[in-house]
Formats: sequence, C-alpha cells, structure tokens
Amino acid sequence: MSPKKFSDLPVECVHKIINSTEDKKKVLYKFLFVDKRLHEIAISLLWRDPVMCESVIKKYLNELNKDEQKALVPQKFDFPLTQSYSRCAPYL
Repeated sequence: MSPKKFSDLPVECVHKIINSTEDKKKVLYKFLFVDKRLHEIAISLLWRDPVMCESVIKKYLNELNKDEQKALVPQKFDFPLTQSYSRCAPYL
C-alpha cells in the first residue's frame, strides 16, 4: 500500500528529502506545524544539530558575564554581539 500523504512516508525518506533541500532550517520550521509525526521528525533533526540555529547560540553567549566570556576567549569564541536579550533569557 502506498502512502496517501507526505507525512506517511518512512522516516528515512523524509530525512533524505529534508537533507536534499537548500534551506533545511526553513523546511524543518514548516514541518513543526504540519502534523504530529512531521513535528517529531523535525524536532529530532533540530536537536541533532543545535548549532544550525546560530541566532539562538548567539543569544545564549550574549547572556554570559564578562568573566565567563573571557574563559571562552582562549577557545577562540568571538563575541560580536551588541544587543542584550536578558529579558528573553528565561524563555530560551
């Protein structure tokens, strides 16, 4: 029996389709709202590569105090951030 809708495809097929797109982040975001199965697939892929969402990482790094930032400097982390997201931090 063939799948009747996209979300009925085997997980491996959905992964291949997502990986073949240019803007994975955009596709995964849209999958979050299609149905529960695609939502779960998208979440698993997003958490597999959390650095893909660079803006979230930058927000977290921006919340570090100066001593914490200095501890990361030898690790060659760059802090080009100018905006403070401190009021959003509890929700991240």
